[in-house]
Amino acid sequence: MKKLLLAVLMSFGLVAILPSIAMAAVVPTNETISGTLTFPGQPTATNVELICTTSNSDTNFPIQGTVTGTTYTITVNTQDINACPSGYLEVVANSTDGTLSGSAFYNGSYTINVTLALTAVTIQGNVTYAGSGFSGATVVLSCYGVSNSNFATLSSSANGNFITTAPPTQCQASNNVVLATVTATSGSNTLVGYASGNINNSPFNVSLAVAVNTYVSGVVYNHLRLVNGASVTVTCNSYTLTTTSNMLGLFSVQFPLSECVAPATASVTASQGTLVGSSSATVYQLTPTVDLALDAVSL
Repeated sequence: MKKLLLAVLMSFGLVAILPSIAMAAVVPTNETISGTLTFPGQPTATNVELICTTSNSDTNFPIQGTVTGTTYTITVNTQDINACPSGYLEVVANSTDGTLSGSAFYNGSYTINVTLALTAVTIQGNVTYAGSGFSGATVVLSCYGVSNSNFATLSSSANGNFITTAPPTQCQASNNVVLATVTATSGSNTLVGYASGNINNSPFNVSLAVAVNTYVSGVVYNHLRLVNGASVTVTCNSYTLTTTSNMLGLFSVQFPLSECVAPATASVTASQGTLVGSSSATVYQLTPTVDLALDAVSL
């Protein structure tokens, strides 16, 4: 019987064909998944990977991709694609600084574009006075760049630490500036301290000192662009000081306590070329922020 079956197969040439078909079925092939990355602002360093969002027998996930500017590529074996149930294969992108994330599912096309959105940012720091952690200090955190306002008012813990999460609508992209204003009392003395810098500079460590002057600090920006070299005039109780914003858009002046005692109101005017803006705030309660745009002045 076996000889008869073999003879029949040979008569049709299937003995030579069937082994080649079986071999072709097990030869793995690679596919390239690629697409564009859309950022809410300037492109930033980003990691991209392909994941299967449900349990499966394939242990190769996640599969890392390569990012160049605003495009990415992922080389993946078709066996890996087939091992993930339909509807669960996903491309995930996260900025290396943790401020952006996005994802998109595979739908049969090897071109998958991903839009990154802004995520919440954790900001923390420590307050010290005379070399020791200071408990009960009032910490006011502000963030500038996309929008601007105080996003948190905290009280330092027993060892001087503070921590909070900045909402993505207020403290977003990696080029934002954070300003920490800290006030406290020790006996009859008013204590004050500041820390500022890029959002990725966290933790923000603040050393308190007895306030012998009243500080007024803030940020100058033109919509989303921080303004370096703007001329800034600050007025408090009819006393006026001038300064220039630095490369992060920050400015700071200090009045003698006899001229500007908190919680006095400080008025700020800034200009650069044809751009001008103004703002006012209560000292130690809200940081003045000046938008150099004729159509927008923001606190």
